[in-house]
Amino acid sequence: MTLSKAAKVSAAYAAAGACWILFSDAAADALFSARPELLAWVQTIKGWVFISVTALLLYGAFRRHDHKTRTQLSALEESEARYRTVIENISDVYYQTDKDGRLVMVSPSALAVLGYDSLDEMQGRPNESFWNKPAEREQFMKLIEKNGSVRDFEVVLKRKDGSPVVVSTSSGYHRDAQGNILGVEGIFRDITERKNAEKALRENEGRLRVIFETSPSAIFQVDHGGTVVLANNRTSELFGYPPGGVLGKQYSELVHPDQRAQGGENMRRLLTGELDHVTLERRYIRADGSEFWGHLSGQRLEAQDGTFLGLVGIIADISEHKRVEAQLESSHRLITNIIDSLPAAVIGADGLGRITHFNRKAQDFFGKRSLEVSGLDILEVLPRLPVRREELEAVRAGNRTLKLEKIPLPSTEGLRLADVLVYPLEAPGPGHVVLIIEDVTERVRLEGIMVQTEKMMSVGGLAAGMAHEINNPLGGIVQGVQVILRRLDPLPKVNQEAAAKAGIDFKAMLDYLNRREIIPLIAGVRESAVRAAHIVASMLDFSRKGESLQAPTDLSVLLDKSVELSSTDYDLKKKYDFRKIEIVTDYDPDLPLVPCAATQIEQVFLNLLRNAAQAMRGRGKDGPPPRITLRTRREGSMARVEVEDNGPGIPEDVCHRVFEPFFSTKPPGEGTGLGLSVSYFIVTSNHKGTIQVESKPGQGSTFTIRLPLTPPQSA
Repeated sequence: MTLSKAAKVSAAYAAAGACWILFSDAAADALFSARPELLAWVQTIKGWVFISVTALLLYGAFRRHDHKTRTQLSALEESEARYRTVIENISDVYYQTDKDGRLVMVSPSALAVLGYDSLDEMQGRPNESFWNKPAEREQFMKLIEKNGSVRDFEVVLKRKDGSPVVVSTSSGYHRDAQGNILGVEGIFRDITERKNAEKALRENEGRLRVIFETSPSAIFQVDHGGTVVLANNRTSELFGYPPGGVLGKQYSELVHPDQRAQGGENMRRLLTGELDHVTLERRYIRADGSEFWGHLSGQRLEAQDGTFLGLVGIIADISEHKRVEAQLESSHRLITNIIDSLPAAVIGADGLGRITHFNRKAQDFFGKRSLEVSGLDILEVLPRLPVRREELEAVRAGNRTLKLEKIPLPSTEGLRLADVLVYPLEAPGPGHVVLIIEDVTERVRLEGIMVQTEKMMSVGGLAAGMAHEINNPLGGIVQGVQVILRRLDPLPKVNQEAAAKAGIDFKAMLDYLNRREIIPLIAGVRESAVRAAHIVASMLDFSRKGESLQAPTDLSVLLDKSVELSSTDYDLKKKYDFRKIEIVTDYDPDLPLVPCAATQIEQVFLNLLRNAAQAMRGRGKDGPPPRITLRTRREGSMARVEVEDNGPGIPEDVCHRVFEPFFSTKPPGEGTGLGLSVSYFIVTSNHKGTIQVESKPGQGSTFTIRLPLTPPQSA
């Protein structure tokens, strides 16, 4: 039997007391037996010492016991306080029941879980009243009876309002110091949200599985070595493998050989973390070797701690999209080529007036590149357009068309006449308009030429009629002059006989006529009449309808005829006389005949000679006499004709416009501005040649005509 510490202390004290009594008495008797009075005092003092020591020992024992008791009580109170604090602040619910199953203790956290208003409302209630399913409680109690406790047992409790709440409980028997069962105690935790989350997770996983397997795109995962470790059925189908056939294959085997190097680099950068995702289009290879285009979206897959788990990729088959895209691109190129091939400038603008299209003709006309002007404000890029911003807005707002005709527009070729058409366009986004600018300079010139041709035909007809009418009296004059001269001739006898009958001395009459210069005057009349007849013949030649067929022509002869015809051109009012101009010819004797319509080229020469004569009128007396130099030369496969004058010359800004229709430097009423444009048309369009002018102010002008020596091939 083991003694307690208190029993051991008591036994030691009793033994010490007994020894003290026995030995102290013996010692006192031995020391003070001879003196009884001292012995009595010693015995008394010994008693009080024993009593004092005993009292001190008892006081110390009781004091120590009292301190220990207070310490234990304080520790118990602190423990109870901590226990109470834990119970009151625990997020899980702590509970105790008695052996009858009534709730005797529960933590405040139960109020929120079970929906009660106070703990008093819950304490004392039978435990089974909180269970939603009695069968679960029976199973719960059987497990406790069998094992003494349960852990993480999921049950469904019932809130105050009757709604269920799922909890997980760890419980066991509550026993006293002797091991008797006092009841059941434990904790339970509300896992409703967790269960709902687990349910949602399962449902989400189910949906993801359905999406994964029914997706029209291939979804797969590769590991760090590039091996396919997960793939949906669409992946195998897209690449032409049986279900699951792509698993275990290297991703690089699925990529077209031409793009494997790029794919390997992207894979490396994803593995190292340089990239976290890629999005691109690339070609792939099916199991049968056929190709297809796919749109890849790849993503690096990581755990929460950043550990690399693999790469997830989604591939959508875009072969049809690429085919349609190629068709659209081809159609776009075709439409662009059609628009660029139009002979008119086409400019598109959006609702903000920004240029969206600028075809090739517009680029050539305005000297601006499409890339330079795209996206810029149309009126800032082309400030000389004859369209105001208000008119563009009116076209957009009113859905109407604006048309302007024969508007002068500056271009890379100088000032041109243009028709401008502005109309609204049905396109994505409101307010799109299209401007079509057609260069009508040539058309206007042709119209002018046609008018001039009609005039020339009328003048030619009039000249022909006048020539025929003049020919009759002119013939009478010539014939009459010839008859007069014959009858004044002294040789025929009939003339002398007629004079004798009239009583006139024929010699004296001739002497008188010579003295008065009548015979030379009559000869002058005949010469003038012959010259007039020659001029009429030239007019008849010029007025004849020009042949459309070209014939070999001697240009030097044609130039001489033009000079001869021009020599009759003088006007005292305009103060010029062609007969007072020196004509210098410098013809190439080896120049071959040139195929041309002679009357048309003659008209060109006449226009140039007349313009040169008019340019040199009014020259000062101190200047050199007026002179026109005519040259012909062979220049390769062309015949070159130069008409040079020593007039005042043409300013540089005028040189670029001399062939424009209706452009003239002459005062109003002295020219139509069509002569040189008609000449330009005859040379360039009818004869496939060229005509140009070189001039400097004060140094005269030179017009150069080049005509092909071989007839142009008919189209």
